[in-house]
Amino acid sequence: MPDLDNLSLHEQQMLADEEHYRKKGVIPFTGYIRPKPTAAEQDETNRLNAARALPDTLFDGDIEVQRLRAILHTKMALIKNRISVRDWLARQMVKLDETIRDAERIVQDALLEDAEAGDEGFTKTRKATSALDLAKAVREASDAAYAIVAPSSPSAQKALYDARDAARIALEEHIFALKKAYVNASARVDQGQEGGV
Repeated sequence: MPDLDNLSLHEQQMLADEEHYRKKGVIPFTGYIRPKPTAAEQDETNRLNAARALPDTLFDGDIEVQRLRAILHTKMALIKNRISVRDWLARQMVKLDETIRDAERIVQDALLEDAEAGDEGFTKTRKATSALDLAKAVREASDAAYAIVAPSSPSAQKALYDARDAARIALEEHIFALKKAYVNASARVDQGQEGGV
């Protein structure tokens, strides 16, 4: 508390008013009086506070917690290692382009071999085509992944951080739901023991 001797009368009166309001539960300048919580509201507040006080490690064995935590760690690692991931993807895309060119030649050769052998089932062609389709699909996915980690794309960067935040929120909400269920179950057990005594 400030030294009252060094304050003007107006400042002293303001401090006295604030103290008066604080004691009565009135928020200064609005005149709003905080209502006292009902017994049910106070009970709910106590249960939520008890849930918040539980350690997160209590639920490490939960499979959903493990899954959500793994997703969060993956998102965080991707943000941390974004540049090396981008560089690796760039190298792989060059290799995939070469693979696609080779696969297109192989499809033509396989078709000619099937035609020469009179294979109406196009066995070699279908095998070569499936390899080509896989390479094209991976290349397309690589383009999309590269766009996410490219530092020149602010919207992609935002999406990356938003995905991390969404993963963190999902994990925190699930753990808090488990905590509330734990506290509620403990309260029911306690009530059962009191009723059975």
